[in-house]
Amino acid sequence: MTGGHAKEDKKMTKGRLISAALCFITFFIVVNLLDIRLPENISPKCLLRHFTGWYCPGCGGTRALRNLLGGNVLISIIWHPVVIAASCLAWTYLLSFFLSRISRGKILQIKPCLWHFYAIICIILMSFVIKNLLLQGFGISTEVLVEKTRLFLYNVKQ
Repeated sequence: MTGGHAKEDKKMTKGRLISAALCFITFFIVVNLLDIRLPENISPKCLLRHFTGWYCPGCGGTRALRNLLGGNVLISIIWHPVVIAASCLAWTYLLSFFLSRISRGKILQIKPCLWHFYAIICIILMSFVIKNLLLQGFGISTEVLVEKTRLFLYNVKQ
């Protein structure tokens, strides 16, 4: 009896994963095709930044995701590089899952492992240190970096 339930649970998990992937892909396509401008102020103010003047380890994550969904990969990396790293890992897991299922196991599925988690933590910590070094040591905020990058990219296109 328990074997049958395990198969049903696996099928439900696969179905949820496929549904989530399709929802994300659909959202990405709709945002880009309709050229929807997501609002700048969709995230609450960071209390650490407000009270100390320092960026928190997660500062810029929402703006990075918004820019990634809008197709601005470089700007997304500047806001917070962990968003692109986590997205690449997620897509790698998803793609390997589908390829493994389609090939009936001939292509091995890449599964999350501990070093992936450590890599994400390292990226978060490095971003935290670099952003605060630039801000506190040189007076260069992430906002300034983003604006200068946008101006540079705009001039390159011209």
